[in-house]
Amino acid sequence: MTENMTGIKTTFVQRIALITFFTITSFNLASAQLTQRVRGQVFDAGTKSPLADATVTVYSGDAMLGGLTDHQGYFSIDEVPVGRIGITVQMVGYEDRALSQIELRSVKELVVDIPMQEAFAKINTTVISRKKKNKAKASNEMATVSARAFSVEETSRYAAAAFDPARMAQNFAGVTSGGDDLFNEIVVRGNSPKGVLWRLEGIEIANPNHFAAGGGQGGAISMLSSSTLGNSDFYTGAFPAEYGNALSGVFDLKLRKGNNEKRENSVMIGALGIELATEGPFSKNYNGSYLINYRYSTLGFLNVIGLSPTGDLLPSYQDVSYNFYLPTQRYGKFNVFGVMGHNVAEMYDDFDPQDTSQDARWEYDGFSEVGFVNTIGIKHVLPIKSKGYIKTVASHSHSTYTQYYETLEIDTVTQKVFQFQEDDIENIESQWRLSSMLNYKFDSRNTVRTGVVLSELDYNFKSTFHDYQEATTFVAFNDSNASYQYQAYAQWKHRLNTNLTTNIGAHFTGLTATKASSFEPRASITYAPNKKLNLTASVGKHSRPEHLALYLYSPTNNEGNIQRPNDRLELTKAWHYVLGSDYRINSNMRIKAEAYYQHLFDVPISTVEGSTNSILNTSNYWDAIFNGDTSHFQSAGTGRNVGIDITLERFFNKGYYYMATATLFNSSYQTKTGKWYDTKYNGRYQFNVLGGKEFTLRNKDRKIGINGKVNVFGGNRYTPILLEESIAEGRTVRAIDQPYGAQVPMYYRFDIGISYKANLKNTTHTILLDVQNATSRQNIGGVYYNSKEEKLDSWTMTGLFPFFNYRVEF
Repeated sequence: MTENMTGIKTTFVQRIALITFFTITSFNLASAQLTQRVRGQVFDAGTKSPLADATVTVYSGDAMLGGLTDHQGYFSIDEVPVGRIGITVQMVGYEDRALSQIELRSVKELVVDIPMQEAFAKINTTVISRKKKNKAKASNEMATVSARAFSVEETSRYAAAAFDPARMAQNFAGVTSGGDDLFNEIVVRGNSPKGVLWRLEGIEIANPNHFAAGGGQGGAISMLSSSTLGNSDFYTGAFPAEYGNALSGVFDLKLRKGNNEKRENSVMIGALGIELATEGPFSKNYNGSYLINYRYSTLGFLNVIGLSPTGDLLPSYQDVSYNFYLPTQRYGKFNVFGVMGHNVAEMYDDFDPQDTSQDARWEYDGFSEVGFVNTIGIKHVLPIKSKGYIKTVASHSHSTYTQYYETLEIDTVTQKVFQFQEDDIENIESQWRLSSMLNYKFDSRNTVRTGVVLSELDYNFKSTFHDYQEATTFVAFNDSNASYQYQAYAQWKHRLNTNLTTNIGAHFTGLTATKASSFEPRASITYAPNKKLNLTASVGKHSRPEHLALYLYSPTNNEGNIQRPNDRLELTKAWHYVLGSDYRINSNMRIKAEAYYQHLFDVPISTVEGSTNSILNTSNYWDAIFNGDTSHFQSAGTGRNVGIDITLERFFNKGYYYMATATLFNSSYQTKTGKWYDTKYNGRYQFNVLGGKEFTLRNKDRKIGINGKVNVFGGNRYTPILLEESIAEGRTVRAIDQPYGAQVPMYYRFDIGISYKANLKNTTHTILLDVQNATSRQNIGGVYYNSKEEKLDSWTMTGLFPFFNYRVEF
């Protein structure tokens, strides 16, 4: 039952003859004030139990509407004016909860789940207010430091974020691009991109990105759609005890539930793809819902109809993500969720046998890469007598990566083909995981969380390299096997008083492939001397197995002998130490600072005497095994990352926001030489400034947004090239005793985004234009030896790159 706390003022009719935006679309406008319904469920954060009789208030401009939750915690508030709204929830015995600046659209109901934290000291009255919560606070109540919540809207609001969580995260302090801005790999506090953990609905998943390198944790385009993602968390260090298999960062992603009362659809057409989404109830008499999104790449579609804007390079991809919500009356709530993606990239040189202007012998290159990822999971949440809940997730991830590369020489006179080299790679991985977690709240001061994760990691690796000129064949992999990983954790959150909270826990992991294990104690403390200031300190041990390909690397020489040189390596480990402060200047602005030190150990390094090769400088297993001086490793390396992250942020309010971040850091490593070297990712500094403004037009249902961003960080590092020696030997010769001792110039990029949104009675239209690198600055990505001209040349990263999207919801 919904009850108005103040009436809605009489609506008025506004007349606008025509709005044209970028000559794309126009709308005939003559309508009254549009309204929509806001509904959801309020529940205890620690037990997942619904809260009855909680007071829910919705603010929309001068209008204030409200009601009470029913016995199942549900509320529904009708006729809320479309636009930016705020929601507050209050209940005796619980801390107030406030959500602000949520976008309410004309054709899409706003359905929100609102967890409430039990108050340390219970009170007996409620006072309706617009008190605002820390909008960046992670949704995980066990998170203390280096954690931040992010919304789906931020992945589209930030200029050039392209609906991608990883690209959006590059705006945060301590996070930079992984070396090539065409891809979304991220460097967190100087660590390799492969140290990032991806979780979906509480369980680890395979890398959810298209065009990802083998064993990497990034790619060119995210498979996850903004239509299906819900509010999620991102971590940059000192993770809570439940997170294993992470050294640098964690994306803890959540899918939203589909509307269980009304069918809603959307279509989006843009530079990255053609996207269709649908959601709705299974039936009128059941609270379950479905949510499905499918996307096919725009370039792939153009190639199908005979257009090829990318020339010889033919990339295409498609993906689907879904979430089926299946609640029961007695046996808890079930979700069936998943993401599946397929991508193909091919490039072949053209050869015209009639073209006599070509050299007598002409080199031909052919390249084909195919990737496929499919993750499916089942989640079950069962409340336990208003004291806690058990969350169990079972999942299966299957990924396939194939690559074929050949180099030929063709005699343009006789057209005879001379085959020089052929590389053939086919890697198949299958991951079965079962996770079960108990969250139990003894009282308002004590909450315990404990769980286990069991994983079966199957693989089938085949990698063969033929050199026909030398008449040799090298088999890097021809192996099919399985490994198992066991994880367990426990964590206790204790609120000593209203100002002081501690989190103490531990994580254990073991891997059968190497018979290695790690016990990892973790602890943090939060002190809030007043309502504006939070002081935090955290320490924790963390580990992450390298890719199975490194451990189980089994080369076969021409004599047919097989060996496994790396099957007794330890897990790569690190101690994280973080001190932080978070000061609320006012309800919409804060300044946050974190100082950190990370000590990495048991790092795989080369077994070659005097080598400077370390696994810390690689972003995937391919680089680790084949781009060093050896493929044999020992767990004898160390590393350290030290730095400070500073953030000044004004949250979106009254139509605008801004954020400025600064990071100063040093990332170094050590091998058995005893010397310390810069890591590949030691950019030393990073600065971001971003902001935006939303303008409401005369018709309040139409808005224009302008967003901008400036990124500045230290350029990529590389090992110096010795020019004279390279000329003499006819190949690239590097100063191997100075690993990553040189650095390209500073990276600078300015991005801009413009959006237009129109809420009509039956549809909502959104136009987005983002321009990455709007000044077309030629940022140098690296340096190489040009053997034809016998000089050093450089390659540049992405120039001006526009993203255009048109979205209609109905």
